[in-house]
Amino acid sequence: MYKVYNKLYYLQVSITGHIDQKALFEAQQALMLHPEYPHKNSLWVLDGEVICDFSNIDFFETVKRIKTFFPAGATKKKGAMFAAGGFQYAMLKLFCEEACRERVPFEMKPFQSYLEAENWLI
Repeated sequence: MYKVYNKLYYLQVSITGHIDQKALFEAQQALMLHPEYPHKNSLWVLDGEVICDFSNIDFFETVKRIKTFFPAGATKKKGAMFAAGGFQYAMLKLFCEEACRERVPFEMKPFQSYLEAENWLI
């Protein structure tokens, strides 16, 4: 399950429970279609109970979707990803490294502290 929140300085995508490829792509689409997306940084939050049921290929496809559908003229600069758990953090780190290799149009960084992620965005 996911929810997109419009915070004062960024958009937040909160992921809870079981997430498969379909839910991952739906969450990504909901964020990218948000009217503030082109100009607000974003923070993905995976709670400690998240169960990821998708392949690494789906993960890399998510990076390609960012590049393909990033709006022309967008000013967004950063995307933070937070997971307190070690396994989820390792996945997010891999995702951010792939995003960097693929040259997504904004900087992405994983965090194990919500406060550090938020401060980095602001």
